[in-house]
Formats: sequence, C-alpha cells, structure tokens
Amino acid sequence: RKLRMEVADVDDMLTDAQDLLFVGDLKGVIHLCEDILKRFPRERDAFELMTLAMISSQPPDYAAALERTIQWGSVCGRDQRQLRRLLKCSYYLQNLEHLSAVTKTITSDPNEELVMEKFFAAALLADAGQGELAIDLIPDFDFEEIPMEELEDEGMEEMEIAEVARIRIFASWIKLKANHESQGTRSLENLVGSSKDGALGIGLAHALLALHHLEQGQTSRAEERLEVARSKGFAEEENIVGMEALMRCRRERSDDAIEAAKRSVRECNDIIAKRLEREISPRES
Repeated sequence: RKLRMEVADVDDMLTDAQDLLFVGDLKGVIHLCEDILKRFPRERDAFELMTLAMISSQPPDYAAALERTIQWGSVCGRDQRQLRRLLKCSYYLQNLEHLSAVTKTITSDPNEELVMEKFFAAALLADAGQGELAIDLIPDFDFEEIPMEELEDEGMEEMEIAEVARIRIFASWIKLKANHESQGTRSLENLVGSSKDGALGIGLAHALLALHHLEQGQTSRAEERLEVARSKGFAEEENIVGMEALMRCRRERSDDAIEAAKRSVRECNDIIAKRLEREISPRES
C-alpha cells in the first residue's frame, strides 16, 4: 500500500511539473523536480522536465542542464532521452569532450532505426569543428545519392522520403564542415534540385545553404537562396523563417529583429538555432 501511495505521489508531482512547464513557470518546474528527486532520486521524468526547463529559460542555462543530465545518466543509466539532452547541451556549450563522447555512443548503437539520429549527432559534432571525426564515426558514410523524385516513383511514403532527405542533409553538412566544402554544397544543391516544391524536410537544406553562404561572407548569395526557398513553397518553413531572422539580426539590432530571433530559436534545427542564440545573447547580457 505504501508503494502504491508513493507511485501516486510522484505521478501527481510530475503532472504538476508538466502543468507549470505548460504555463511557462520554468523556475517552478525546476524547484518541483528538485523536490521530486530528493524523494525519488531515480525518477527519469523529473530529470527530463528539469533539464528541459533549464534549456528553455532566457537565457538558457545549458551548463546546469549538462550537469544534471550527466547525473541523470549516472543515477538512472543511459537511454535515448538522456543521450539526446546530453548531445544538445554539449553542442550549445561547445563542450567537445562530452560532445565527442555522446556522439560516439549514439553512432555505435547497433539499432538500425536510429540512422537519422546518428547522422544528426555527427552533424552537430562536425559543426563544432570535428568534421573528420564525425565522418569516421559513421559507417558506410558514402552512399548513392538517388534523386529525390525517384524515391517517390518507387512508392515511398512522404515521411519516409523526408527521413531520407534529412539523413542526406546531415551527411552533406558533415562533408561541408570536414573540409569537403565543394562535395557538401553540391550534395545539398542536388538534393534541393531533385525535390518537389514544398517537400517535407527540404526547407532545412535551403536554410543550411543560405547559412553557409552567410558564413562565407556571401550575403547576397544567402539572400538569393532564401528567395529561391520562398519561391519553392518554403516561406513558412521554420528553418527558412529562422534564417531570415538571423540575417535580419545581422543587418540591424532593432528590438523587432531580436524578438523575431527569439520566436524562431526554439523552432529551428539546432545548427541554425545556435547561431540565433549568439545574436540574442549580447542583448540579454
């Protein structure tokens, strides 16, 4: 009976924490989860909610979230949720020790259903300056780049095609960041060129091409790429909106530009969101 009461207690407390998260009381979430972990130190959901609140704060507290995520793995053991949080925190902090270690763990998992997660982790590692290591961690890295329209002709569902597209996008970014710039950009350009207008997942490819041009000092080419993306049906796609907010912040430091970046940062892929947070942080300090 005591065990049943304890289970009911922790379930009620977790529900309260979720409610606080929903209304934006992030400090309340953190304090309540700390109370839960004092009573139930192996409660994975409390670690997950607490660290989510930490990285959702303004500004995000990635250092505290990383510390708690490491504790989460130590106390409860690793699982996919814990590894994803460790990956994100390590990437945003540019903690190469933890980022390399967690990427190695993810990419060495024999589960074939985690292919996209493996390429995503390796893409973040490459973006942090470890491109060659990222390539080494992905077995069978080089694969045939079948035109995207052929996948549809073969009867693949839209979500399946989108997953293939994302894998190819992350593979291209790894190449680009591993000093294979021409290969990476060509792969991204081939991908967007062989995809239907508005195809699920392809907005990210356009956005990363624009980001690459921007970081090469080619602002006009970045603007042209975003214009192409808009003409192809991606005007409302979150990564395109995020890149537009990023470029606006680079042009001006108005309150409206900063607010647009803040709205976009949580919706974008982490590679773009990290750049947006850099733009926001000077105004937060």
